[in-house]
Amino acid sequence: MSTYVRFETPYYCDSSHQRMGIFRAAARVEMRSHLTVWSRELLRSSLDWFNDNLPVPRLDDPDWRALFWFRPQSDVVREMWQLVAILREEEVAVGLRYTKMPGRIVYQDEFQIAAIPYTCGRRQRKQRLPQLV
Repeated sequence: MSTYVRFETPYYCDSSHQRMGIFRAAARVEMRSHLTVWSRELLRSSLDWFNDNLPVPRLDDPDWRALFWFRPQSDVVREMWQLVAILREEEVAVGLRYTKMPGRIVYQDEFQIAAIPYTCGRRQRKQRLPQLV
């Protein structure tokens, strides 16, 4: 069973009710009006690298809740640390999560997977057993 890593921030995604990943957080930071030219250039350069080297999957409507997890041994993860440093410089905390059970996998390539968490969108309910008389 493979282990996957996820970079996440304290921001929450309104639609999935999950912590926002590193790329959406970077897009928020890039929109800041007070971002210095130096930070904006570093951020844009890093995001351009990912646009050139990381496939962007197209997910079907039912899969919009998927969270992206990365294969820790990939070159992409090594490059993510630069993006993490830029975000942290802009006072965005970035955490790291590991899992062997990301959920139902709806996409995968050599760098990443997209998975819908097993409990996403519904609560686990205990079923009551009928009482025996």
